[in-house]
Amino acid sequence: MTPTPRPHIAAPHATVIINAYQQAPTIDLCLHALTRQDYHGPWEIVVTDDGSTDNCRDIVTRHADTSAIPITYVRQPHQGNRWARARNLGIQLGRGRILLMLDGDMIPNLDVVRIHIDEQRRTPALLAGARLWRHQPTDLADTHHPEQQLHRLHELDQSRDPDCRRREHHEAQLRSTALNSPLPWRAWFGCHASMPALPDARYDETMIGWGPVDIELGCRLHHQAALPVRYLSHAQAWHVERNTGVHNPFRTGDPIATANYVRQICHMIIRHPDLPLAQAIPIDFDRLLLTDDDTWQIAPRKTTHPAQTLSRALDWYRRTALPTNDNHK
Repeated sequence: MTPTPRPHIAAPHATVIINAYQQAPTIDLCLHALTRQDYHGPWEIVVTDDGSTDNCRDIVTRHADTSAIPITYVRQPHQGNRWARARNLGIQLGRGRILLMLDGDMIPNLDVVRIHIDEQRRTPALLAGARLWRHQPTDLADTHHPEQQLHRLHELDQSRDPDCRRREHHEAQLRSTALNSPLPWRAWFGCHASMPALPDARYDETMIGWGPVDIELGCRLHHQAALPVRYLSHAQAWHVERNTGVHNPFRTGDPIATANYVRQICHMIIRHPDLPLAQAIPIDFDRLLLTDDDTWQIAPRKTTHPAQTLSRALDWYRRTALPTNDNHK
């Protein structure tokens, strides 16, 4: 789809790429925060829509009409969760020397763009920003405008929702473990991350659905482009969860999303045979069951042994692997 026109700026320092799918309320809040950033050099925003049917385009257009920061909107047809391709569309359109990636439900603090640009200028790297988990129905109750919502996010030290608090704590532990391991790129979560705009900074479009598509790119850039990994605890963005639009198969139980997750894990392990990924990458494999009709299901925790499940998954992947689409490399 032809992107909406944008004002011309010379050599933007950074391009912020926002992935969107059925996230109009948080896209509105995200753009509200982005257009109030404290960085005053030239930069731009690209919103890549993975085929939403809500009013995402109208919201982006409204912000683009009033913002001094150039904002581009591009939409691709929805054919499953093709976030890798959507991100690559944003990278293709972006002209910034630094690429800052945000999910459509990530609301950046007002200094996030400046922090990423300053840190990338100091030493080009895979920079992982902080994610603070919040629950929209609980934490943003009785707020009706983006300014009220942003003020509420600043007020809260932690989410009022126990599941969000648990996820934030668990993620902090995973990130700390990864950063202190031989595979630090496992801490580079694509929901809030930046990288230099290198020619190889492209996501693997054969990896469809929810899974480690961002971690796979971090793995490649770390090992092939020698980019270090750094965590920016002071670059904070709020992950505003809603009760709809969840892609995580461990929360939805969707069999197609579950199979796509398994396929991504296997694809990454086979693509990088020299790395000990079989021990480092599979998450929650003790909850996966392969039925007699080759369908993956989510089971209660610790129902299976992760190593045995991974072995079955790799056999299943080799039997059912789809042919590579050369146009999506």
